[in-house]
Amino acid sequence: MVKVAVVGCCHGELDKIYSSVSNSSVDLLLICGDFQAIRNRADLDTISVPNKYKRLGDFNKYYSGIKVAPVLTIFIGGNHECSSYLKELKYGGFVAPNIYYLGEFGAVMYKGLRITGVSGIWNEYSFMQRNSDYLDTNLPYNNSTIRSIYHIKAKTFLKSYLMRDAKHHIDIALSHDWPKDIVHHGNLAQLLRFKPFFKDDINSGKLGNPLAKILVHRLRARYWFSGHLHVRFQARVPHTNLKRSASSSGENPANKRPTINSEEIELDMDALVELKTNANEIELDMDSPANETKNANEINLDMNDDDQSNESVKKSHTLAFTPAVTEFLALDKCVAKRKFIEFLHIDPIREDHSNNLYYDKRSIAVNKVIEDFAQERKNSPWTNITKGQLLNIDNELREIVLELEEQVDYEYQKLDALPNEKFVIEQERFKIIAPVEGESKTPLKIWDNNQTEYYVKEFL
Repeated sequence: MVKVAVVGCCHGELDKIYSSVSNSSVDLLLICGDFQAIRNRADLDTISVPNKYKRLGDFNKYYSGIKVAPVLTIFIGGNHECSSYLKELKYGGFVAPNIYYLGEFGAVMYKGLRITGVSGIWNEYSFMQRNSDYLDTNLPYNNSTIRSIYHIKAKTFLKSYLMRDAKHHIDIALSHDWPKDIVHHGNLAQLLRFKPFFKDDINSGKLGNPLAKILVHRLRARYWFSGHLHVRFQARVPHTNLKRSASSSGENPANKRPTINSEEIELDMDALVELKTNANEIELDMDSPANETKNANEINLDMNDDDQSNESVKKSHTLAFTPAVTEFLALDKCVAKRKFIEFLHIDPIREDHSNNLYYDKRSIAVNKVIEDFAQERKNSPWTNITKGQLLNIDNELREIVLELEEQVDYEYQKLDALPNEKFVIEQERFKIIAPVEGESKTPLKIWDNNQTEYYVKEFL
């Protein structure tokens, strides 16, 4: 049994969060975005918040070593982040001792739990732009790039989509914004009592992330956690029978490296329609405190009551665990008397008593395959795929997905033959690279990070 604490939006309040878990014997802390890993005052020029909210927060004390996180902390990025530091760790890494960033997309293993996540938020206009994966985001950011750099990219979505694996389930998935239509799987009436101004966006279909909606049903994670909308909300998403979409030819992918056939399907280059900025991109001062309930900030939650299959699955090494329900939980921001933290006891399907944090092998395989695939090359299938097709990926891109799955399986099997020690994420790789606040005047720049260099060299 792993005791997990989950936090909605951090907003730089690490001291308050760690104080909330200090007497709880927590094994793992998960933070669902707006972490704000601000190392120094120069980093404030790379965070998209109104000027009145620009402050150092608590993180710089953990970055410099003045304080150390008392529990392993894993977080994803939101829409109010130090985008320069997170960009330096696009494949993930320790931002400070005992504090790990999952990356733009990433997955790790800890104490038998398989955890994946996607950073950023959905924005329709950014997503639908043809070159959105390759926008110039050099510093200093202008008014446009500082608000678009954290928007989820097409290739990031595709990476997460390929994380489904018939042999290895996902225990926990993290997204900053909520999956679209998730509100219809929980107590909508109660949600609207707390946040009545959600009603128009819900009725118009603008509330939530359509990419995350696809991923909820694709990945079938046991738990899905989010932040962003500053309210606690719980839902249960049922799934139909899972069918593996990979090739049924029976050929071992390790015996033959698959290739993408650009003529496999007909692709239509849709014209880009004029799109508006996403209404779901909230500002920090969007809350309506008068409509909030003033409950204690720590609530115990047991979401395992309906999971009757864990013991039987543990006894079998031949069957994949395929949850029939995803338990969804969104939490508030870190403010006193708000429901920003909850504690869960999660029973891992695989027992692992190690205190090591591991790279997930399939996520490495996915990164390798998609980084190569998602290049703007002449006659490349990626060049011809429209973002509209990605939003209907199950129907319109089935053949390409099949071939990508085969490539990922091929890379995964090569990784799986290596010793597990190779995939340990060593805390010692963390180094203070950007100047610590107060040392000197800090230049505004992207700092080369040794953890990213290691990941690229070893795995890509």
